[in-house]
This record gives sequence, structure tokens and C-alpha cells, in this order.
Amino acid sequence: MITAALCSVLVTGVLGQVKMKVISPASFSGTMVMTATLAKDGTLTQKADVNLMQDGVTMTLKQTAVFAKDGRPVSKSLETKVGEGPIQKIGVTFGKTKALLVVVNDGVTRKGERLIPEESILATPDFWLIRDKPKAGTKITYHRFDMARQDWSKTVAVYHGLVKVEIGGKQSNAHYTQIGDTKAYSDKNGDPLRLEQQGLVFERV
Repeated sequence: MITAALCSVLVTGVLGQVKMKVISPASFSGTMVMTATLAKDGTLTQKADVNLMQDGVTMTLKQTAVFAKDGRPVSKSLETKVGEGPIQKIGVTFGKTKALLVVVNDGVTRKGERLIPEESILATPDFWLIRDKPKAGTKITYHRFDMARQDWSKTVAVYHGLVKVEIGGKQSNAHYTQIGDTKAYSDKNGDPLRLEQQGLVFERV
């Protein structure tokens, strides 16, 4: 089902704006526009706007994430709509000891809290290539707030270095980064050429 295929997206390696299209599986069509800005104070703001269709059913997704310069999450928001169903909104703001969660589904609001893990929550891999230049083999384990699960998820990020990958039927050199289950192949500027996440494959338009 379309809802199981993409509940949230991981915007990685983008600085500026990149448009991508779904190339696999064949039952899906659609696009994803990812935008990221790095402010003078080091704050990173990421946005994703996704429009998908499967078997005549549409899904829209809008996601925003803000990180401080050290990688600490500041806030996240997610808005999804499937077919003629209601809009679901999820918002999270991160404090020193707790993450405050607000979920609005079909007009009903639910609030909750999630304790900040004792382990690292610094999303430094989100700054790889666009600001930080990791060495091949760099590996980091941290806790990322999973918007689909509405809770923290232990995540392993690895920068594999330059690899050969097929993009648009042609072999290209790309920087290969893996964050959790997401695989990103990026150009020298850190902008993704190919993304593989949650069963979908996107390529840059």
C-alpha cells in the first residue's frame, strides 16, 4: 500500500534545491523536491515536498526539519494526506530533556512527550558533504527521531566514499552515504543523484 511505502523521508546531502522522480517500483510514479539552507549561525533547515501515485491513489507529504550547528534537532514537522483521507500533522520540538509531540489526525489533537535519550542525538551526518568532509569509512551511531514511529530510533550512518553507480542508464562517480536504511548517492557538491529509501528509488530530474 502507498501508506506503507513512504511515511517520512530522510533529506540528506542537499544544499539548495533538488528535484527527483520515482523510478522504482514500477507501480509508483511521482516526484520529490528537497530543499536545504545553511544559515550564518550554522542552523540547517531541510524541507521535502513529495507527491506520489500508486494504482490511482495519490499521496502528498510535506516535511521540515531544523538542526542546530552541532547537529542537535530543534524541531520537525510532517504533514501527510492519502487519497481522499484526512490530513495528518505531526510536530515535534526538542528541549533539553524531552521532545514535545503534537499529532493532529482528522481534527483530533493528541499530545505526548518522549524523553531525550542519554546517548547522542546529534545528527552530524546531515552535515556531511554540504559542510563537513568525512573520510571514507566514517561511521557514527546516534538516535534520530523517527516521525513515522513517533519515537527515537537508534541509527547508524556510514560514509563509504566514492563509488560507481548507474544514474539514468549511465555509470557515474558518486559519494555513497548510508543513514539507517536510506542509501544516498551524491555529486561533488553533496546534492543527491539517487536515493533509495523505504522501498522506493528516486533519481535526480
